[in-house]
Amino acid sequence: MRPKKQSLIMEGKDSICKILRSLQELEIPLKRDLLIDYIIGRESKDIVKKGLDNTENYGCGDDKDEDYWMLILDKVLELGFLKSRSEGICLMSKGKKYLKKPTPIEISEEEEEEQ
Repeated sequence: MRPKKQSLIMEGKDSICKILRSLQELEIPLKRDLLIDYIIGRESKDIVKKGLDNTENYGCGDDKDEDYWMLILDKVLELGFLKSRSEGICLMSKGKKYLKKPTPIEISEEEEEEQ
């Protein structure tokens, strides 16, 4: 029997704001993996080399795992708050506007459920 997919829905406003505020504070584009490391507070060579571990938002999402933050990041990119460019992920004007007046955003995640 195949596992049934179940969609979990969560409110993502606070998590979305953490990603947007982080990029706003840093004012530089970050590659996807580096941004996730920054959010969860995972110390890496690049984090230390760029001095990102000494910033206010470093580790602001350490209460969630990497998979969670990848899901949130995908949603934020889909919404157009961020843009992925060759030099990294950048904060867009739409994301800056959202930070000024955040509203609830539902995020769904599909999970396989054993039958």
